[in-house]
Order: sequence, then C-alpha cells, then structure tokens
Amino acid sequence: MKFVNLGCGSKYIESDEWMNIDFISNSKHVLAHDLRTGIPVESDSVDLVYHSHVLEHFTQESGRTFIEDCYRVLNFGGVIRIVIPDLEQIIRLYLKLLENGVKDTHDLDNKEKYDWILLELFDQMIRTKSGGQMAHYLSQEVLPNEEFIFERIGEEAKNFRKLPRENALKKSVRGTGYIKKLLKRAYYSIKLRLSYQMRMETDDHFKIGYFRSQGQIHQWMYDRYSMHMLLKEVGFTEIKVTSAFESYIKGWEEYELDTMLNEVRKPDSLFIEAIKN
Repeated sequence: MKFVNLGCGSKYIESDEWMNIDFISNSKHVLAHDLRTGIPVESDSVDLVYHSHVLEHFTQESGRTFIEDCYRVLNFGGVIRIVIPDLEQIIRLYLKLLENGVKDTHDLDNKEKYDWILLELFDQMIRTKSGGQMAHYLSQEVLPNEEFIFERIGEEAKNFRKLPRENALKKSVRGTGYIKKLLKRAYYSIKLRLSYQMRMETDDHFKIGYFRSQGQIHQWMYDRYSMHMLLKEVGFTEIKVTSAFESYIKGWEEYELDTMLNEVRKPDSLFIEAIKN
C-alpha cells in the first residue's frame, strides 16, 4: 500500500507506506512542495490520498484543479479522504443561536456562543494578520465559553490555550543556548525580509496583501452536497460522508490522523471519501 498525506503539518506518519507532503517541511519525513503546482507523484501510483483542512485554503477554481490532481495520482480503486470545515454544520448552528438570541436577548450564554460562531465563520476568510480575531478571543485570561469552543474546534483550541502557560515555563529555564538560537533565528529572519521590509513599514496594503497570499486564510467553504458534486464531476464514485473513525481504509483510526485517544481532532469537520474507478 502507498498512502499520501497532503498538507500534513505536524500530523505525519513515519512509515515506508506513507508519503507526507507540505508546503514547508518541519521534519525529514515531510517533503516540502508547493501543492498549488501539483502533487509530485506519478499518475495511478497511490492507494490513498488524504488531506485535512487543506482544500479550503485553495480558491474554488484552484481547489477543483487540486482535486483533479488527487484523482490523477490515485490507482484505480484508490481512495480519496477529505477533511474540511463543514459549512452546513456551522450555518445550522449559527441559525440556531441567532433564533435563540432573538427570542431572549438576555441569554448571555447564547450570546457568547453566537459571538464565537460568527468569528469561526468569517475570521479565517477576512483576517489580515496571523491568528486574526480568533487568536485574540482565545487569548482572553478567562474564556467564558471554553467548553463550547473545545467542542467546536477541539485540539486546536486546547493547544492554543496551553501556549501562555508553556511559554511562561520556558522563560524560567532559558539560558545562553536559547539566546544564541534566538540571535541566529533573528539574523536569518532579517536577511529574508530586507527585500521588502521598507515597503512593509510604509504600505499597509502591501502588508495585508503579503499576509493573505501566504496561505493561512480560507478561500472557500464546502458542505456535503457541494463536495459530493465536485468529486462526482471529477470522476470519483462511491462518494460517502463518513466520520473521524470510519473509512474505506481498514484500520483507519489506528493511524490517529483524525482522532487521538478516541477523541476527534477537529470536531467542526466534514469527513468525506470517494473511490477512483
């Protein structure tokens, strides 16, 4: 079996059967490649193409091209597994919280959930700086609707909330070695930025444009219908909405890409699979 994990980030598998690819490599087990230029794999050569929270970072047009390339590299009978933010789920929840808020404007709990769901829906599309308003919201000393947010975005929010405490702990044990690393990192950072630094300091439009071109923002969203139709039009069959634990791939949950310790990593997701026939 040969599996491909696209846009893997830090969730990759160290195994001969897996090929992990991302725009930037953070490990010897991850191949650095710009996926906007295509998947660096031969046609009809892999049994699984998997990507989680990657497709939404492409425009609608380039996303279709990306899915077509996924089809190209798969063997006949191969599986594509896509994990993306679920537009239907978030819209249904938004409408529910909206109706509740209109009925009872004094319901503080509902208002806090409503405020978050608006951020979740829009911030990752319109943000002009890293983390956007979601990061600002999650950075509050006391998060009023923490349980709700953990239910929505799971591991991502939990890890973010740990950062301040972890950073404080690191500060207490930093020494000269850490300072040397910081200086080295700063040197290379300055070297990379010299070509555009002056303009960034004087041109807000350039700064925003540069940030929005770097891939953090969401450029499109999908629901089970639009995703089904896209896969069908590309040529996939046996399209099905599944769960974090279920797959055409036998023993999928053992890889712990969508789950960890029997919990879903990204609960706000739509999980969908299809087969190339």
